Amino acid sequence: MIKMATRIGTLEDIPDDFGPNYLKCELSLRKKQKAKAFVSGCYLEKLSITLEHGEKVHLRGEIYPSQRKLENRHVVDVDISPLNKCIVDAYCSCKQGQSGTCSHTLAVVSAIEQWKIAGYKEVPALLSSTSIPQQWDKPRGPKVKAEPASYMIFASPTNIGRKRKPIMAQFTDNRKVKLMNDHIQDLQLLTSSPISYLVEEIDENTPTVETPLGNQVVGSGLAYHAPLMQLVHAVRNETGCGNLSLPVDRALNEEIHVLLQQYAQHWQDLGLSSDESRELERSTRLQASSKNWFSERQKRVTASNFGAVMNRKKDINDAFMKNTFFRSQFVSKATTYGHINERTAKITYINKTGTHLHDVGLIVNSKFPFLGASPDAIVCENGKVGLVEVKCPYSARNLSLDEILNGNVPNFFLKKVGGSVALEKKHSYFFQVQGQLLVSGLQFCDFVVYINDNIYIERIEPDESIMNSLLRKLCIFYCEHFKAYSQNQSKK
Repeated sequence: MIKMATRIGTLEDIPDDFGPNYLKCELSLRKKQKAKAFVSGCYLEKLSITLEHGEKVHLRGEIYPSQRKLENRHVVDVDISPLNKCIVDAYCSCKQGQSGTCSHTLAVVSAIEQWKIAGYKEVPALLSSTSIPQQWDKPRGPKVKAEPASYMIFASPTNIGRKRKPIMAQFTDNRKVKLMNDHIQDLQLLTSSPISYLVEEIDENTPTVETPLGNQVVGSGLAYHAPLMQLVHAVRNETGCGNLSLPVDRALNEEIHVLLQQYAQHWQDLGLSSDESRELERSTRLQASSKNWFSERQKRVTASNFGAVMNRKKDINDAFMKNTFFRSQFVSKATTYGHINERTAKITYINKTGTHLHDVGLIVNSKFPFLGASPDAIVCENGKVGLVEVKCPYSARNLSLDEILNGNVPNFFLKKVGGSVALEKKHSYFFQVQGQLLVSGLQFCDFVVYINDNIYIERIEPDESIMNSLLRKLCIFYCEHFKAYSQNQSKK
């Protein structure tokens, strides 16, 4: 492992009272409104935190331009001094960014503040709609989803008691009604009415409300037509995130412990301490965009291939090794479909469950470093941490789950078990999930299947007997086949 002067930081490295007040300057109303729009509109991406020599926290994020998202994103850099509780330096690549107080910089600061209030320990990758500021004042995006004609219900319009209400056009007349003098006189007679203040003479006894623009009369448009990103002093939520430092230690039975000690000399070159394995996971969270992720995976048997080894009946040969572990990258309709729809599946998942997700890198357990796992995400649910594995099967893209289970997709990995649906226990995906739980040490994995704009979610918990079988077979496989073949491939 390469030792760096800096390390990847977390939200826990930032003071709890962090917010726009750290900028130590007056911020205009316009900047506050634009910053709020950037945060609520999810314009902020790729936010990273770096702790430099334990004295300074560096933030870097990218924000889409407010005009056209096709333009180059603005890069924001912010340096925080936790000791002095201030921002010591800030810069943005926009035209006003040299001052360090542009709306993009304020958006980064405000986003961090929101996550601290929510109790998050690390920067979330995706948030559920309930975790993002309200969007009711914007046009609705999702449209009425298409469905097969066989699902449509035809009924008489006079049938009010139908189970499924039809889609009906609605009209609201918003034309201004002229207010007559006699109406005002009638209102003035209602001295005890809650709305009588609307026609009263304004004096020192007129009720007012404090606003960013000073005290305004209750009911005035100025009292509520200027939404701002105010300084928040809410109590921090302590259950937003659980322990995101992976892997978590998992106890092994005596038989497996003896087996690992017996073969330990075969993976001495892969040996990692607990701290080094956690640092490896943090440094590879970009996964396919990280060179280190590729290089470290090539040295290990990874969870996506556990099933191929476990289900192998024939002898291990060069063709199997090459096609399973060292084949060149390829693009097909199925892989493209899965890549495009994975993010959509995650968004559907978090909106359905009300949770939030974090990116995750290559997980390697120091007890058996010859294995690795790269789940699709980490989920935080009421302080508990689990894995998420997403599948977007191309063969089922235009079918419903019922049609799939009725046999329209041969050898599909979901089966009916009694009155419920479950992942096939002998399928390679099941070994993949159990392997991810084994390596990570976490207590559950949500297996998410994206089918025709809908998702199926199955919570899978660790199966100790399966995990022991994985360790037995994969330990011998690595020592007798994988290590030598991998070393020969690296020399070519």
